[in-house]
Amino acid sequence: MVRERKGRNNVLRKGTRGMTTLEEKIEKLPKTELVQCSYKLRAEDIVMYSKILLEQLGKEKAIELVKKARWDARYGIGREAAEKLGNPKDVDTFHNERVKFMEKIPFVPRSEIVQETKNRVISRTTKCFLSDAIHNLKLDAGLMDVVKAYCNHEEGLAGGWGMKCTKQKFFLNGDNCCEFMWEIEAP
Repeated sequence: MVRERKGRNNVLRKGTRGMTTLEEKIEKLPKTELVQCSYKLRAEDIVMYSKILLEQLGKEKAIELVKKARWDARYGIGREAAEKLGNPKDVDTFHNERVKFMEKIPFVPRSEIVQETKNRVISRTTKCFLSDAIHNLKLDAGLMDVVKAYCNHEEGLAGGWGMKCTKQKFFLNGDNCCEFMWEIEAP
């Protein structure tokens, strides 16, 4: 409970019985530590919910449910974005919109384009704070399989655009990056 009280020298101050406020703690943390802490908490939440699903539904159903929920959410975002732009059928427009979308999310590293053709883009991300945090939790294989299902957002986003996305490399499989190939069928 925050109370106003007079401290030394009769100065009015707010405090919680000598404790540092959350805002004060956050201000003192270096930004990188704050980001890592945020992703650690997010990873712990993902793992906690994945563990509950695994225990309640078994591995296969838990994976299916997580994939569907994530796919549906990102599919809707992709579908809405495509509709706003008149349902373009080129990879370049999709990838440019994806980059704009990802730039709105704090602390998501930029992807580099590895290969680009008229109907295909391959991009690579070499840093993922979330997968770093998940790896640090040292999960058993069954739970890790459910947690991996959480990372199908790129596939769902592409699906909403009427495209196909294939994960070629994946941090959570032990690769040194995540690499995605987005393809659209030639008209």
